[in-house]
Amino acid sequence: MTQLVILQANFLKSNKYPEHDHQLLLSQGADLVGVNEGNPFRHLFLNSPGYQVAMPKTRGARTNNPIFVSNRLTFLGFAAYDMCRRVGQSPPRAATVAKYLLDGKRRAHIVTHTNAHIELAGRPRNLPRVFQDTVHMVRLGRMVRRLKKQGYKVTVAGDFNWAYARGNRGWYFAPKRVFNRLGLAVQWADRTAPKGGSLGSRQIDYIAYDPHDLRIVKQGFVAGEHSDHRWPIVTFEVR
Repeated sequence: MTQLVILQANFLKSNKYPEHDHQLLLSQGADLVGVNEGNPFRHLFLNSPGYQVAMPKTRGARTNNPIFVSNRLTFLGFAAYDMCRRVGQSPPRAATVAKYLLDGKRRAHIVTHTNAHIELAGRPRNLPRVFQDTVHMVRLGRMVRRLKKQGYKVTVAGDFNWAYARGNRGWYFAPKRVFNRLGLAVQWADRTAPKGGSLGSRQIDYIAYDPHDLRIVKQGFVAGEHSDHRWPIVTFEVR
């Protein structure tokens, strides 16, 4: 049985123990490690034994979401994209796409981080950055469809700043609804999902996958990090 382990970590840009948390990421043995708020720690991440690190050389929004690709996989390359513009104090957002081979099949993993503080009880607040979040989610959907059309099996992860809720009610551009339209499931919907959220009681750090391609066999949180988020880690069986 082939397995694929994905870890998603909001590293926290003000992390006071980055060396410890970098080693903690590496020690989990995940095949794919996605990071949010990674720009301040480029010097650490680019030295990650056992991994190829998908991260642009120049600073800026595009370096915020690096992906560590295990040497167990065949790394095919990566690209980083702008996803939405700055609005006031809300910074521009980006996404990283890492491509790789597993058992001879082409796969792509996307990591992104959407605008914060736009949700109010499952609905968007009346704020200018809500429009940019909509732009972000539309571009993400196009990205996934394009990769699937090119023959890639696609997973998506990141901090979506939107609490997971069962069912399809709520805003049209809420992450779960967008993923559903793309044919992707969310790890929170699976029976193996741990209790509690990744940010307090809120389940906002998503790992989305094609349930016809992958099946969750185990999931939980990494213990011992110094972020304000808990880090979801999910073990999939490749169907």
